[in-house]
Amino acid sequence: MLIPEGFAQINAIHTGVGAPTGAQWTLGVGLEDSLFTPETLAKAFEIWLLDANLYAQLGSDVTMTAVLVKFGPNATGPSFLEAANEPGTGGTGSSPNVAFLTHKATSLGGRAGRGRAFLPAVPESSVNSNGLLTSGVATAVSNSLQSILDSMTADSVVPVVLHSEGSPITEPTAVTAWTCDAKAATQRRRLRR
Repeated sequence: MLIPEGFAQINAIHTGVGAPTGAQWTLGVGLEDSLFTPETLAKAFEIWLLDANLYAQLGSDVTMTAVLVKFGPNATGPSFLEAANEPGTGGTGSSPNVAFLTHKATSLGGRAGRGRAFLPAVPESSVNSNGLLTSGVATAVSNSLQSILDSMTADSVVPVVLHSEGSPITEPTAVTAWTCDAKAATQRRRLRR
């Protein structure tokens, strides 16, 4: 992803039995009106996740063990790796490649105008044999994600979709909603070596 000056990327890094090859999800942020450093942003991100109760939805066989914050620009911006210990508490996880598929909506259309993140460790009890999340699970995850967005905005941090080189959209795009799909998704790389 291209991280322009005034923006950053946050990586939530996971380990555990439910993530044998590791698992990460990312979120871009705009920092123009904030006074955060990479270190203070990493610490604030942990608090936003804790306040949102997101990890109550994730399986107990993964733990967020680090938060990596990288400020733009890519080549010269500072970064910070914060040690973390945020375990999932939602019960025994399903297969390591099963994930919550989340959608980051923006005001722009098309594939380039939206983002997604695959949250690891869907609890076995949260998905049925058809791959659909059980009643209320997608809503609970979506509510946690919205809480994260609200907390960030209150602290003058703007959640954004960062775009890759060659994308038809060159500037980071503000996230207007972050929701969880009603069907579980898979990430082959989280299971294979």
